[in-house]
Amino acid sequence: MINNVMSVIADKLNENLNNRFSQSSDLVVLSSLNNLEDENNTEMQNKLILTITNIEQERLSRVSPSRSSQKPINVYLYLLLSSNFQHSNYEEGLKLLSSAISFFQYSSVMNHSNTPDLDNNVEKLVFEMINLNIQELSQLWGVHGGRYLPSVLYKTRMVTISEDLVEQSFNIAGFGSDVSI
Repeated sequence: MINNVMSVIADKLNENLNNRFSQSSDLVVLSSLNNLEDENNTEMQNKLILTITNIEQERLSRVSPSRSSQKPINVYLYLLLSSNFQHSNYEEGLKLLSSAISFFQYSSVMNHSNTPDLDNNVEKLVFEMINLNIQELSQLWGVHGGRYLPSVLYKTRMVTISEDLVEQSFNIAGFGSDVSI
């Protein structure tokens, strides 16, 4: 479910930015920030990188541990959108980041009406920009390897995960077999 939500967000943002700037290739990639220092990793160069920085349970929906497997869990996803544009492309990256902020400001709710690819088990997603002070920002980037990139953090409400949704098979790269979670 989280993978679908993240893919849909990246796709919607790419669609908006590609239309706005008449681009044919994606400007946003869904990735961790672990390989930023690898100069051979061209997939993330001159792109906006969308990363999950935290997953938090909604406090109001917590259930007692004895019943937790019977009820779905509602979570917030904290999304970091980083501008990985260097040298002469730095200003271009700031322009794209500003456009992405504009996109989330005016498309702060994704639901099935405006986002048909949204997982059927997700009613809607609501995006809220989170302000970090310098110390919090430093800690966040320290977790991601320490090299700061211009970025914006969003709290995304509400993704519901239930046991039925998680019991799907997937292929783990390198193992060649299906594994259930």
